[in-house]
Amino acid sequence: MLIDMFAHFVPDQALDNLVKLNSRCSELQDGVLMADSLHDVDARFRQMDEIGGFPHVIMSSNPPLEEMDSPEQGAEAARIVNDALAETQHAHPDRFPAFAGSLALHNVEASVDEVHRLMRDLGAKGVQLNTNATGLALDDPRFAPVFDALHEEDATIWMHPQRTHLTKDYEGEEFARYATWASMGWPCATTVAMIRMAATGMFDRYPGMRVITHHLGGMIPFFAERAAIGFTHAYKGTPDENHMEERKKLKGPSAIICTCFTAIRPSAGCNRRCAAASNFSAPRMWSSPRIHPSANPWNAPRCWTGWNWTPTRANIGYRNAEKILKMKFA
Repeated sequence: MLIDMFAHFVPDQALDNLVKLNSRCSELQDGVLMADSLHDVDARFRQMDEIGGFPHVIMSSNPPLEEMDSPEQGAEAARIVNDALAETQHAHPDRFPAFAGSLALHNVEASVDEVHRLMRDLGAKGVQLNTNATGLALDDPRFAPVFDALHEEDATIWMHPQRTHLTKDYEGEEFARYATWASMGWPCATTVAMIRMAATGMFDRYPGMRVITHHLGGMIPFFAERAAIGFTHAYKGTPDENHMEERKKLKGPSAIICTCFTAIRPSAGCNRRCAAASNFSAPRMWSSPRIHPSANPWNAPRCWTGWNWTPTRANIGYRNAEKILKMKFA
């Protein structure tokens, strides 16, 4: 059995209401409408059935709600998306056993309220956050009230990379070319966010915090040891920021990055699967069949090639997901 734990879906009613709220969302609508399975339930079901009918945990896709014109508009957009996701999940619990909500972090007060509403009233399992919000790191103290609320509600966090073509690769150019901002930039953004969350002690401040990283933990499967350079190398930071001294203050999981996170979707080649297994270990990772307009849906069964040991297959397929979300899928 497989569970897709990071399945993007934006219900039609949410798209229509977002466009009414802000005409700029028509760009999102145009992109989503290019693939029926990203917004139409029946189309999603047909595509799911082609690869075995595996259940999906659904959440919204881009754009980040922090890009709305104002914090107030971002909060309203979050309510629109979350209401639509909840309605869709509740109508099809066998197909969509759970969902994660969205937040507009540039409106901290509204995001705190929305966390409580999501978990208490809508039945969400957690929230999807981007690797940065309006250019600020997730460990920024301004977002602490949101993480306090997430911890209070025992909510799971799904972390999705955020970077656009405006994050240029070279200072002499105006924008990133050849989609490197996504193909290479997204894994980099995920990696940096993971390091920052661990290095700043967030897992010490919030014991039991569960963070699911997209794209198999970005670059961490290959560069886990290099992630410690900020603490152990000669680079000591600025006079006001001594990383090696800060490292001594960390305890518990924050001291070891790969014990903090879970990683999803080891389907990008055998070498990457092996690297992930050696760093995250089977109890901290799982696979997911991918539904994406540019992906070959038949790649999903192939991602099992490297996992022939039955208990490991079961853990990576769905049991780890059950532990993270504290629910049963099978």
